[in-house]
Amino acid sequence: MSEETVDPIYKKGFEHGYWLQRGNSKDLDGIIERSNYGQYKSGLKAGKKEAVREAVRARLQDNSEQSKDIQAGLDVD
Repeated sequence: MSEETVDPIYKKGFEHGYWLQRGNSKDLDGIIERSNYGQYKSGLKAGKKEAVREAVRARLQDNSEQSKDIQAGLDVD
């Protein structure tokens, strides 16, 4: 089993991008644009994408549960 190591700079960028996106930071896109360090910038972008992906997934899950609740309340003869 090979263990992959993640560049600590990338990881820090990922975490920053993730939490800034989760906090709805208006500055995140500007920070990404101004970032000069490649690995950090890649991490910022990936973290932002992951936070967006999780938000969409949660929204879809909520919609799915709501539609099940509505359907459960309908009587079909």
